[in-house]
Amino acid sequence: MNTSIDLHLMRQIVFDDEKLLEEMIGEWIADTESRVIQMDLHFREKNQLIFKNLHDLKTNLSMISCHDLVQKCQLMIDTSVSTEKLMDEKAWSELLHEINQLIEMMKMKIV
Repeated sequence: MNTSIDLHLMRQIVFDDEKLLEEMIGEWIADTESRVIQMDLHFREKNQLIFKNLHDLKTNLSMISCHDLVQKCQLMIDTSVSTEKLMDEKAWSELLHEINQLIEMMKMKIV
């Protein structure tokens, strides 16, 4: 995965305070992990709330300037809307894998 992240926005929010940045990253990780659990449940249930979850996840990803995954989420939303079908298992698995890798990258930022 060649996902890039940029913590510039988070650094601005915490006025470059490293301790606060670590706390904010920890909160980002916890929130994102929670969202992924919700999304996986909604995907398995074929629940339309998956689209709200994807939209909310885009906000999390925007906080760290992870534009490639923001675009991927939007593409999944757009494709599902245009085909009137939920995303397929392969697309979901790939996104889930990339998000989990991103979470691991973020964990490395607070070690």
